[in-house]
Parts: sequence; C-alpha cells; structure tokens
Amino acid sequence: MQSLPSPARSKPDINPLRVNGTVDPTAFPNGFHHHFAFKDTPAEFSQQNIKHNIFRRYRQILEQLSHLRDAGSCPFAFLQDDEGIVALQITIRGLRLFPPNIPLMELQYLCATREHIQTPQWGMYQAAVSASLAGAGCGPPMKIRVSVLEAVFIKEVLTANAVRLDPQYVQFCVRHWELEDQDKIKVSFLVPASPLSDHQVEHLQARCGNGDCGQPAQMTCVRCQKVKYCTKECQKAHWKQHKPQCFCKEAGRS
Repeated sequence: MQSLPSPARSKPDINPLRVNGTVDPTAFPNGFHHHFAFKDTPAEFSQQNIKHNIFRRYRQILEQLSHLRDAGSCPFAFLQDDEGIVALQITIRGLRLFPPNIPLMELQYLCATREHIQTPQWGMYQAAVSASLAGAGCGPPMKIRVSVLEAVFIKEVLTANAVRLDPQYVQFCVRHWELEDQDKIKVSFLVPASPLSDHQVEHLQARCGNGDCGQPAQMTCVRCQKVKYCTKECQKAHWKQHKPQCFCKEAGRS
C-alpha cells in the first residue's frame, strides 16, 4: 500500500527506471491485476463511508487498467463522469514493481475540464483516437464511467504523483514516448492505496503545511475541517479545486 509521501516542498525523487526494471511476468502467473494490493483491506470490509468507498473504487479502476496490459489489449482508456465535469485520457506505458512489493503503473495522461468536454473538439478527439487505434490493429479504448468525486480524486493523485517524479525520468519518457504537447499531456504513475487514518492525515498536514505552496498551515477549511492553508488568499485560490472534495464534517461525510 502507499506510504506517506515526503513534504510537498522536498526534492522529487521517484524514478521508476531505478526500481527493479519491468516486472517479470513469471512473478504474477495469474496476471498483474491479481496482485494482493488491489484487494480490500480488513477495515474496508466493515467500513461503509465515502472515504473508504472512494479508495475501494480507485483500486478497482486501477485493477481494470492493469488488466488491459495483462490481456494484451490496447493500453488506452477514457475516464469520464456522468455530469461531464472531469475527463481523463490515460495511456499505460509500463508496469513495474516498487520495493518491497508494490505494483507501480507508468503512464501518461491528459485531463479535460467541463469547458473542454462540452466542445465538439473533445468528441472529435475521442473519435480520432479510436480511429487511430483501429488503424493500428488495436481494439477500442476502454471507457470507464466514474463519479465526479472519483474523477477528481484520480486527477489529484495523478497530479501529486507527477510532481514526485525525477525530472530526468520525465525527460526520458518525453523522448521515448514521443510526447509532443507537454503542456497538456503529463507523465505520472499510479499505485494501489488505502485511506489514511485521521491521525495520519493530521501528521501529514503538520509536516507538509499547505500542499500548494509549502508554507506552514495557519488555518483549516471551516466546512470539512480537513484541508489546511497558510492564508485566506491561498484558500480562495484553491477553492475551485477543493470544492468537489469538500464534505461537511457534521454531515458525517468527511
């Protein structure tokens, strides 16, 4: 499972190229997607709340994506919520094993917001991708329907993981994957994860401060009482991003 990250302002240090190389297929005779890290934890069997459900759904989606590679299918997927707020296009580039025994998925992704999804260009882009894959003899891209919260959650994980990557590794991917539009298409990775306890969250926030700017946290979101900020200005700048994930603590959905 995913361990606590270093403070947001620390130097990026994750380089999958230095981590055990490509996974030996014989290590997973039943397929990468059968790895134990994708399974529910004991606590999640007894917990039925939004925090545990979002992590369970996240791992289910990750398992679906890894199954694409196991089955030799086209490693290409679209994730979009029914409300058309967030869409993600993910291309799986590799599967590796992160010590001690954590599956790591190398990938590139493109994120589209409501403004892009509602334009004809987005539909044309999806059609062009499908046509290109068909022309290359591949099957159609996998399409996964997700909730708004799930889409935003995965987007946040991809964004946070992208920052953690070693710049040399990113440049390697840009060259070898022939990524032309680096402003839109990003390099990142995903690993199975379980929810942090309240104690772990508090410890992480105390160490990291505000995740956006790295300054010491001085105030907390009044509504969810989870996310911390250094100033009101920083909170205002982050509100659009935080709003879909902000659930009132008193309502029992934090």
